[in-house]
Amino acid sequence: MNPRPNIWRTGLLLTLTGVLWLDVLHRFEGYPGGVRLWLHAALVAVPLGLVGTAVAVWFGKHLSAGAHSGAARLVIWALTLAVTVAGALAGAGPVTATVFGEHTGTVPRDGVAAFLVLFPVALLNCALRRMHATRAASPVRRAARRGLPRHRLSE
Repeated sequence: MNPRPNIWRTGLLLTLTGVLWLDVLHRFEGYPGGVRLWLHAALVAVPLGLVGTAVAVWFGKHLSAGAHSGAARLVIWALTLAVTVAGALAGAGPVTATVFGEHTGTVPRDGVAAFLVLFPVALLNCALRRMHATRAASPVRRAARRGLPRHRLSE
């Protein structure tokens, strides 16, 4: 079973998580924060994160094709999602600084910091999606959706 993620839901989940995490890190470094600055960062990062997610889905589809175990597919999907969205978030920092005249973080450091948070989130997202798809494919659940009694499954 291939845990192919939904581009919109997964992209927004990973991008907004990454923006929030980078905002917290920048506040600890002493940069000014606030809702206005977070919205500026999100305004630039969300489109880039969605494009990164779409690229990750394309790469993940090709990389996970073939004879891989279920765990290997999950890791492939999580890695492609985390790397591309972290790269998009790292690139969003200089764009935000140029457009809104704010501080710019260190691009490689921001990318690594975002990846360290996004990889577990992407792994959990793909694992939950796979569990949901496995449960939905259960013969008992399919029979319940069709209105058949459960005892008819054993006949």
